[in-house]
Amino acid sequence: MSVVLKSASESTIYTFPDNIEAPDQSLSVRVNISERSHSHGGKNIGDGKVQPRIIELSGMITAITKSALETELDKLRYFCYDVANTASRLYLSQVTSEFYIPKVLESLDVDQGRFSETCADINIVFVCEDPFRYESGAALPQTDEYTSLSGFSYRNISSAKTGTYTMPMNPVIRATLTAGAMPGIVVTNATTDKQLRFGFSSLVPNEYVEIDVDAGTCMCYGSARFNNAVGVNMIKYLVGEFFTIGPGTTTININVFGGATATVLFSWRKRWL
Repeated sequence: MSVVLKSASESTIYTFPDNIEAPDQSLSVRVNISERSHSHGGKNIGDGKVQPRIIELSGMITAITKSALETELDKLRYFCYDVANTASRLYLSQVTSEFYIPKVLESLDVDQGRFSETCADINIVFVCEDPFRYESGAALPQTDEYTSLSGFSYRNISSAKTGTYTMPMNPVIRATLTAGAMPGIVVTNATTDKQLRFGFSSLVPNEYVEIDVDAGTCMCYGSARFNNAVGVNMIKYLVGEFFTIGPGTTTININVFGGATATVLFSWRKRWL
């Protein structure tokens, strides 16, 4: 079974040599035991966050010639070190059909295990975000969009969460102004009666505020005054309580102030073991 790095669009970036694998037994046991534990609430603790998942790959790379080995090792280094700068997905097909998201290359050892000029022992350690599963089913959508909102609107978003999952989703809420001036927006999880209120002097069309519940941030983007795509921290204008979207039906209420028209996008990250 091969280990593969893919892009966010599912195109293959790099296929590791056949002898590079993850320890099959420990990961397989974790998949089986942890999923059962989550389904019984055994891991739903505190604010729902746990430490990042460590993925270790090891094995040997062999080649016919010394130069061929060096070429393969150079490719390995290049793609592994590039992981932290891209939206890469790490597939371990011997364990699960789902993917991990490696954010940091913790270590890459290719020089300490040289058996010969044509054989090297490899050890790679990735730090992956989203280390536990809160939903399953590859077809489950990750976004829910409210378009052309003006004044007050509400939505039941159970249709966007169809599937089996056992942990609350931590949404990213993006409100983009499309017309008028928006001095504020209120997003309420009516199911849990928790609310987030963003109040600023005004946003102009194509500017947007993005509230990331998982990261606990509030940023504004879309124009020079907000550093365009870099964004400006606007957490001081946010009041209320960060909320999660739990299993079942969740009713979301949105109130756009100032006679503005806006599009509000809810998205959430899949979390896997």
